Formats: sequence, C-alpha cells, structure tokens
Amino acid sequence: MLEFGHGDSITSQYLQHSSSTLSGSRLDKVPSTRSVRDLLVKFQPDFAVFYPDLTADGLRTSLLTCIDDAMKRCKTDALFVVFGIHRDPAKLSVWREAVRAANTTSCLDMNKVGIILFRPELEKRCYLYRY
Repeated sequence: MLEFGHGDSITSQYLQHSSSTLSGSRLDKVPSTRSVRDLLVKFQPDFAVFYPDLTADGLRTSLLTCIDDAMKRCKTDALFVVFGIHRDPAKLSVWREAVRAANTTSCLDMNKVGIILFRPELEKRCYLYRY
C-alpha cells in the first residue's frame, strides 16, 4: 500500500490492522519525480491512496506524475483511491487523464473520491455516483 499526500493516517492504520501481510509507505510531499520513482521501484503497488495536497505549487504536475508512475508499475488487480477529484479544475483534469489511461479498466467517480481498478478481465467502463 502506498499513500501520497497528507492524509489522516486512519486509512493506512485501519487497513494495516486488518492484514498482517500488508506493508506500505507514505510520501507526504513530492520533492521530485525521482523520489516517486524510487518509492515505486521499492514497492510495486496493488493499493494506492492519493490525497489532493501533494505539493502547494505545481500540484497538477505532482499528482499526475504520482498517479501516472504508479499506474505504469502497479500490479494486475490493483486499486487506486484518489481524493478530491472535483475540488478544482486541475484535479479534475488529472482524474480524467488517469481514467483514460490504457491500463485503467474501471473507475468509480463519487464526486469527492475516485476509485480506479486495473483488472484486465473487466470491460473498460466508468461509473458515476452522485449523492
């Protein structure tokens, strides 16, 4: 499990408590694309959480870089959770690019949170849930 950005750590604590085999790492700020790639070489993600506040400046680039690099290195059957996808136009743009990626098979847009699935046996499809 990988976490990118400032979350409340409850997500990772909850999930790590449920499984003795789950390991993970967290990158609060993204100082460079190299740090993201170094982390992804160490951990091939099957579950990743992306919070919307990776950096104050250059947010779109940092978030897009993290998601893009993780998608290139993720395992089959991976699941990504992206928070704040409709918070502003830059985050919405990143979300839409991630959904269009070749290895994305299904996504669930729940307005504040987006979920991306990488399951080759699924038909490429996006679900929109508004509440």
